[in-house]
Amino acid sequence: MLRYDIVPDGTIIFIEGSGHIDDQHVVDFMYELFRDTRVKPNALIYFDASRINSGAISDETILLKQRLFTQNPDRFGSLRLAIYAPLEHQFDMAELYLMHISGLPVHARLFGDQAVAQLWLGIPVQII
Repeated sequence: MLRYDIVPDGTIIFIEGSGHIDDQHVVDFMYELFRDTRVKPNALIYFDASRINSGAISDETILLKQRLFTQNPDRFGSLRLAIYAPLEHQFDMAELYLMHISGLPVHARLFGDQAVAQLWLGIPVQII
């Protein structure tokens, strides 16, 4: 499951994953986020993957995500993404995801430490 919250000004998005993440979760989530008018271009994204047990995302889903970004470059602008993945299997899944999104206008980093992820993103600890 994937869910998100947005700070009122739309500049910070908090995403939380839990359980098993598959193609349908990702596709539904991408379209929901894409349609959410509260999301501002050049947002900061904090993705907490600490509750994800497993995942399987196909190349087709990654290509769909790439098409959404490249066909609508002004929708999100250049995003900054910090992924918090403290366990080895979460870190491995996130690493694979980052390889797939290379080339998109997303400056992304993967972290095993929540505080370091927040510091890199530049968001106050109290917000999370």
